Amino acid sequence: WEKQNFCSVKCAKRFSPTALSAQARKKISDTLKEIKHRPIKRGGNGQLLPLPQLALLHALGEGWIAEHPVKTLAGHRNSIYPNAYKVDIANPERMIAIELDGQSHSTLERQNQDRKKSELLVSLGWSVYRVSNEKALHLYTTFKSVDILLSSLMD
Repeated sequence: WEKQNFCSVKCAKRFSPTALSAQARKKISDTLKEIKHRPIKRGGNGQLLPLPQLALLHALGEGWIAEHPVKTLAGHRNSIYPNAYKVDIANPERMIAIELDGQSHSTLERQNQDRKKSELLVSLGWSVYRVSNEKALHLYTTFKSVDILLSSLMD
């Protein structure tokens, strides 16, 4: 009894899980790398990215990031802006933001929020392009090159 640290196996697992040991973490990490495991791309708040967003992100390739946070520089309490906006698809180096608009963007309140967000991003030096989900899927299925895709977004 003097050698026993816990009252049961269940209790022992709860207070000293093997996943927390450095050796176990390394073994798990090595195994995941070996099988080339990649996490599922997730969108804002842990949700899966919508298909139009995934498609456009795939078409645009490297340098483009989903759900990229842009700080608004709204430092004081009475600011009308949140601390940051999430851009659906962004290229931070080129400061290009692509916003995809689904069904929920048809209400007047949401359109006002979108306009406010776009105006702020433009004032911070970003180029903002708003695209419907339908147009995003159409562009993905018909694009020939990233340059043509980007010029189509600008129209």
